[in-house]
This record gives sequence, C-alpha cells and structure tokens, in this order.
Amino acid sequence: MKQKPLTIRCMVGLIALILVNVFSPLYAQNSENTPRFVPGEVIVKMKPSGDAEAMTRSIFGVERSRKMTSGGEVIIKVNPTMRKQFSAAQMIDETLALVEELNQRPDVEYAQPNYILERQIIPNDSRYGEQWHYFKNGSEDDESPGGIGLPEAWDVTKGSQDIIVTVIDTGILPEHQDIAGSPNLIPGYDMISDLFMANDEDGRDADPTDAGDAIRAFECGNGPPQDRDNSWHGTHVAGTIGVGITDNNLGIAGVNWNTKVQAVRVLGKCGGTTADIIDAIRWSAGLNVPNVPQNNTPANVINMSLGAAGVNCPTQDQATQSAIRDAVLAGTTVVVAAGNDAIDASQATPASCHDVITVAASDPRGHLVSRYSNFGQTVDILAPGGDRAGGDADAVLSTVEGGYAFYNGTSMAAPHVAGVASLILSENPDMLPGQVEARLKHDALPRNNIQCPKGCGAGLLQAKFPQLVEKADLGVQVEISSEMVNVDETLTYSVTITNHGPGEATGVMLTNRLPQEVALISKEFNHGTCTGDSVVTCDVSPLPNGFHARLTLVVKTEIAGSITNHTEVKGDLPDENMSNNIASAITIVDGNGVPPPTEVPIAPPSTKGELTEFRQMDIFQVKVENQGEYRLETAGDTDVMMTLYGPNNRHVLVAQDLDGGDGANAKIIQSLEQGTYFMEIRHQSIFGMGKYEISVQQLN
Repeated sequence: MKQKPLTIRCMVGLIALILVNVFSPLYAQNSENTPRFVPGEVIVKMKPSGDAEAMTRSIFGVERSRKMTSGGEVIIKVNPTMRKQFSAAQMIDETLALVEELNQRPDVEYAQPNYILERQIIPNDSRYGEQWHYFKNGSEDDESPGGIGLPEAWDVTKGSQDIIVTVIDTGILPEHQDIAGSPNLIPGYDMISDLFMANDEDGRDADPTDAGDAIRAFECGNGPPQDRDNSWHGTHVAGTIGVGITDNNLGIAGVNWNTKVQAVRVLGKCGGTTADIIDAIRWSAGLNVPNVPQNNTPANVINMSLGAAGVNCPTQDQATQSAIRDAVLAGTTVVVAAGNDAIDASQATPASCHDVITVAASDPRGHLVSRYSNFGQTVDILAPGGDRAGGDADAVLSTVEGGYAFYNGTSMAAPHVAGVASLILSENPDMLPGQVEARLKHDALPRNNIQCPKGCGAGLLQAKFPQLVEKADLGVQVEISSEMVNVDETLTYSVTITNHGPGEATGVMLTNRLPQEVALISKEFNHGTCTGDSVVTCDVSPLPNGFHARLTLVVKTEIAGSITNHTEVKGDLPDENMSNNIASAITIVDGNGVPPPTEVPIAPPSTKGELTEFRQMDIFQVKVENQGEYRLETAGDTDVMMTLYGPNNRHVLVAQDLDGGDGANAKIIQSLEQGTYFMEIRHQSIFGMGKYEISVQQLN
C-alpha cells in the first residue's frame, strides 16, 4: 500500500509532550480551555479484522510502540526523524490530524490522543484543624451543615479489612507518622512509564511511593507560570479514605477505620497519561496488564481524583471508558472527581464516563462550591470538597509530607464517597457496583436550587447505618423477531422494563447498545423519552410497582455474523436482584452460509474451541430439555469470560463467571428451565489466547 504522508493542519494547540535537544520532556500549552495530550502519540484500537502492523506501515512518518495497553490498544508515535521537522505547535496539530485520519479507516475501531490528566485539588499550606466534613449534618454543637454523619455510622460499623480501596493517584508516603505501621496500607504499584513524569529515575515497578510532582515555572511548557510545590495529593486522598491509623490520639481520622488501601501511582510531574491510567484501572480490578505482575488483592472500590477538561469520555476517550467498563464488570465500584473547572462535567474525563460515580464538591454549608466544582446531569452525588475562600478551616484536612494540610477540590470530595462506599460494602460485601451507587444516592440529603443551582446529582453524601430503605426490583427482557436473518433484512428488538417492586422506581434509566453491524431504522417508546441511535438512552421515571415500559427498535442488518444487542436498566432505589437488570439478544446474520452456533451437548464429551484474536467472542448454544441445576465449565489455561443468556427469545442474563487468570476454570452453577440458551466465550486478557474446552452437566 502506498504510504500517505502526514499533513499539517491549523487547530487549537494543547498541552503536549515534545523532546527538546533529546533530553527531558517539556510540556506546551496554547490554550487553558483545551485538553492536554502527549503530542505525536495516538492510542488506537483495531477492529478484529485489522492489522496494526500493516496500518502503521501504510502511514509515512509513524511507528508503533512496542507497548500494548491492557485493553488491547496500540500506541502509534510520530518517529524521531519526522518529529524534528515540526515545531511544538505543529506537532500538536499533526497529532490531531493523525487521530482524525485513523478514525476514518475501516480497520480502526477508534483512535484518540494520549490524554494527560491532572490531580483535582486546590492545595495550600499545612495547618491542623477540625474535620467538619465528618460531623453529623445539622447546626447544633458538634454538627455541621456540610457534614456527612460519620459518628453515627461508626456506632454501627468502622469498616472491614476484607474490603480494598485502590487510590489511583500520585502514590503514597508510607513513612508518614499517621501511616507508618498502619495495617490498612497494602502493596500497590507504580504504573508511570515516562521517566520524566515518574521523577524517580525508573519506570514501572512495585514501589508506589510518591516521588513528588513539584515543577518549576514553565517546566510544563507555557504554564503554569509559577513554581509548584509537591502536592502529596495521593496521600491526602488516601488519608481521607482511611489509610492511616484512626483512634490513635494522633493526627486525623479516616472515613473507614479498617479498610485496606492500595496505592497505584499514575500522576507525576506535569500529570499522567491515559495509557498509564487505563492500565492502572484494569490492574486495580484484578485484570491482566501486559508485563505487570497480577494484582492478587483486587479492589472493591477505585478512587480516581484526577481528570482532564474539554474531553467527553464516551465519544473522545473510549480507551478510558473501555477500561472502566471492564473494571465494573469485574465487580469494582469506580468513584471519580467531577473536576475543578466550573464547567459541565459532561466535558471532563473520567467524570463523564459511563458506569462511574461522579462526585462534585460542597462547602461547610453543604452548598455546591460554584467557584471551582464541575456540575450538571453527569454528576451523581455531592460530597465535602471544602472552600478555602472562607479560610483554611473551611477546607478538608488530611495527610501530606511532614504532617497535615487543608486542601479543597473535587479530589477531596471523591474519597469521602469512596470511603462511605467501602463502609457499605463492609456490611454488604456481595453488593454490585450499581447497588452501591443506588444506596449512596438513596441516602443522600437532597439539595434545593440555592444550595445547588447547577446540578449536584442525588444530593449531599450521608453515611447512614443501618438503614431500612425502600427498594425496587427492576428487570429488563429483550425479545427479537428472529434468531436468524439475512444481510439487508430488518430485525426488531422489543425491550421490556418491569418494576417488580415493592417501591415506586425513580431515576430509572434504560441504556440499549445496538450491535455495530446494524443500522437503526426506527425507535418507539411508550413511557418517557429516548435519545440516541447506536446507544439509545431512555428516561423511564417514575415506574410504579408492577408497571411495564416497552422500547421497540427496528434495525437493518449490514454484515454477516453473530451480533449481540445489550440492554441495561438502573434506578435510584436499592435493587437487591441485579441479575435481571441486564439482558442481551444474539442473532445470527446469514450472508454467505454463516453457520449457527455450535451446540454444546449435555454431559460428555466436551466441546473444544480456540481464541486466536484479542477480545474474540465465540458463541455456543445449549439446549436444556429437563429443568434442573446445571454446571457449565471451561477447562484449560486460557483466560476467558463465560456468559450465559436465555432461555429462548427472552435472553435474560442468567449468570457470568470470570476465569481467575491463573488457569482456573470459569464455572457457572445455575438452575435452568427448559429452553435454548446462548453462551459467550471471550477473552479476559490479551494473554487469553489459546484452546479451551466447554462441558455442560446436569446435577439434579
């Protein structure tokens, strides 16, 4: 294929990494309102049929980094020879042009800049003071209008050592007087790969100690124009969650007295990159990352007090969205800061990502801190972030080098939510991420238009234990007009949402993700409003007990093969039966004699398969003739995820199980009624390529 030369385009410049005299990296910024990224680097996700090497060879002046991300993305770089021909501003423009060009290729699923994210605080000098943000909410003595009510919660639970919170941040100061010897600190990882950013003279390793992020004026390019001291940001965040020893007559208390805290370092000098952060997310959740040891203590909760403004996560930062979705599927609750740019949080990443709990900042009055906190419909909840405009005592006190400091920012708000989430999980360890989010929202203290004029989600965080709450069991089913169709034929998905009670469901949102291989012709909804095409989102609120709502989608098939439609429903009220909140429908599109899924027999012999491409998905069918309990199991060293849908056209998600990543079998033991089920086998990691076997056995 003829190589296509790079073309320079005039676009708004962003903070970027360039090489100066082949020495240390330098960061440049032409506009404070634009997202930062590493110039000359593009994160690319190939389609299953795509060839990254061939793609790289077809574009003049670029090369492929040897590194592959945990999500299977590759990193394309402008080569050193070509880089010397461009100025800093030109390299920024060239990177954006390369992203645009790659996104137009038929073999590329998505391409995006390698964004640079920053801590989300507004720091100041250290001073000891009271932690008003923990007090009972009120205006009496020992109360605060901005408090989250921890003293009463601590009467019931002080947390559990079985729950792990991972802080993805600047690292940790393990020798701090309030942390040294604490049983709450467990081993983490330094995920920073760039030596300049790392500031510790090495790359990735098992030492997440914070080496400092201080910078000189203009060391990161055109800004900031003044020196910045070390922030010790990760230690401040971890101190709020509970990494130190609480109730020891020293320093501060943490939200959770007993939780395990794991530090994963991704932020250093001038910030951190998307490539490092997405690997940190997956590693924290116990998923595989290339060339990094397995995390044997995966997180129940991840806290990310970091972000980049000017980036919408689902459309412009798909790599981060993919990593978060993988973590949530693995059972990890992800809490993120809304951002400190006083803008709508839909324009910040990871604040705008799906499947996260996005946290805005409140002051001692319990009001949104409008001067800095992001806001809007993307925000899920409000929590104490403090406001130094009223003095240090109005900020959030926590641990830093040499003692303690008052900081304010959404970075300080997020760990309050992560800490309360860990308290909830200490009492209810089997809760899924969606259930944790629903509990937090239900317990929140509502805000009025004066307290929150710009959108603060469910209200101010409150720690309530124990709590008898109203519940609503939401369920969703998908019916399809046919399980086998031809290319260019129409197919109808009928999605039914049901509230099984007992409470009236509020805040109900339905999300339907159509297969990429179809085109939407029409959509009809008999309850509320819907928006979107490839991803259809419907507001189903309110939905009384026993009521149904139906979404009908008519699509046209375009490509032969196996296609899957995914649907999910969430509400504000706690839902203890999350297994029926997700449903999928699988259809075989016959173009040139595409065979139906292989049938796996009940009882021996086993059925054999092989995964040869990253994120490949194999489809099988299981015909159950006799109702009873069945065991479905994989064998072999291949890392796979096994998911079962059915029976018949209902395609309700029955159960799923993840291979442990060490050769353990993926196994589902489930009571199955009579009917036809579909089974998906797909990669759990890039190391999950190879052969496997499936067996199905009736137990009774």
